[in-house]
Order: sequence, then structure tokens, then C-alpha cells
Amino acid sequence: MLKRATGKWVVMLQDYIKIPDDGLEQFLKVADEKKLITGAGGKTTDWENIKWDWRATQGFRQVDYLQWEGDWAIAPLQAFKDVGGYDEEYDKHWSFDNVELAYRLSKMGYTFWILPTNKSIHFDHDKFTKHPFRERWNPDFHNNNIRNIEMGNKKIKLNYL
Repeated sequence: MLKRATGKWVVMLQDYIKIPDDGLEQFLKVADEKKLITGAGGKTTDWENIKWDWRATQGFRQVDYLQWEGDWAIAPLQAFKDVGGYDEEYDKHWSFDNVELAYRLSKMGYTFWILPTNKSIHFDHDKFTKHPFRERWNPDFHNNNIRNIEMGNKKIKLNYL
């Protein structure tokens, strides 16, 4: 879908998430051409009891690339074009695709931010139905990709876009 996008911003919203009525407006107030911004997340199985993650504390602030999360976020479309999109090899291994993308973007001068007031609620779907890609998770795949970029064995800009 990134190939088809024509606007200035890309908003990411994972499945099983409820966002605030003014969530898009909250993001647009702080959106910037060089910032990728994620909201806070809270997990629940019953919508009554919400366990907020670490992002729900403190104020709007810059964080390390590996703390940016694409489940409820906004980013400039140009950022994706600058690095050629997500690495499609992650489809084979599942997970960490947002971290690897953020790493490549950090090398190009993009920064990563948390907007804790923009809280999304995540329905914990793994409690009821196992995620279909769970068995494809490979934690070493992410580390090896980052290492290969650092050593100059892998391009920062890919050709997916």
C-alpha cells in the first residue's frame, strides 16, 4: 500500500486496536517531516482492565529507534521512500520489521518520538487465538540484518518502493 500512497503522512494502525476519537488530530499537531511518532499502548482482554506499557508515562519525547512501534503511529511518507520501504524478507521471519525500518531511517537522520497522551487500547488477541505468524518468529534475523547494515554488507535503501 505504500506504493499507492499519495499523501504527506502514513498512519499505521494494527489490528485489534481501539484509538481515541481525536487520535489522528493529536498526531497531526506534532507531526514533522523528520519524525516518526508512536502513541502509547495498553493491553487488555476485557476492555475494563488495561495494562499500560512504558510509553504511557512522561511527556512527548524523543526515544531510541528500537523503541518506535508501528502499531499506532504516524510517519512522513517520504521516510518510507527514502529507505525503499519495509524489508519484505521479514515476511518470512515475522516481527521486528518496524525496528529494522527504524534503524535504517535513523541512519538517514530521522528521529523517533513517543506521544503518551495518544493512548490506544490493544485487545490481546493471542489470549484467544494464536497469532498465525507466531511460529515464524526468528529473533536472530533482526540482529543479523542490523549487523549486516553496520558492516556495509546490506543497503540502507531497499528497492521495494
